Amino acid sequence: MRSCNDKIPDELVVDKILRTLPPRFDHVAVAIEESRNLDDMEIEELQHSLEAHEMRINER
Repeated sequence: MRSCNDKIPDELVVDKILRTLPPRFDHVAVAIEESRNLDDMEIEELQHSLEAHEMRINER
């Protein structure tokens, strides 16, 4: 759709990302969905949250 210059709202992209995460991120996706307003969340904000969690997992 982006190739047709159609603007895809961040809300749809964030939802798609959360649905396609690997199973090891299931609890993180649930926590993000419950604690934040996904309608206002930007892709970069979601990316930073997931990267921070991944870094914590890799430290163990």
